[in-house]
Amino acid sequence: MSLPFAVFLVRTPWLVVFADRLRVFPTGFEFALHVRREVRPADIARGDACDWQPPFAQEHDSEEQLRFGVIFPDGRRARAQQGWSVEWRTPEGPRPPVVSPLDGGGSWDRWDQGFWVWGLPEDGPVTLFWSWLDEGLPEARVELDGDALRAAAAEAVVFWPEPEGE
Repeated sequence: MSLPFAVFLVRTPWLVVFADRLRVFPTGFEFALHVRREVRPADIARGDACDWQPPFAQEHDSEEQLRFGVIFPDGRRARAQQGWSVEWRTPEGPRPPVVSPLDGGGSWDRWDQGFWVWGLPEDGPVTLFWSWLDEGLPEARVELDGDALRAAAAEAVVFWPEPEGE
């Protein structure tokens, strides 16, 4: 189930980060995060444009990348990590929330990245948080309406029901 969602997270003279395309499922939600960076001809001539690293492409956590995550009302939080956690391979699975990058790509002046958030809180809002210290952006936050997320999750169409006894 899709919900109306479009929010600017960062707007500076050289950088814009915004989120949209919120889709809710019974087990969590996904959305897209977009980064746009101003590149001037002088940046290209100096070779500066080519030095910019895609914000989510790092193999390890670093201050060069955009750090992004969620906070549930009870204080549990998770930050996006590259790849899937080993906890997914256990019968119990991980304790929500879990934030995983999905498809993503771009170039020296733009990057688009999908994210999957596993889990929904029983009550209260879901807070998105982000920081990008290499770009001079300290942690900031925005809240998503938890009631709307839960209502959409209840209306979502289940393609394959869980097998009985599992």
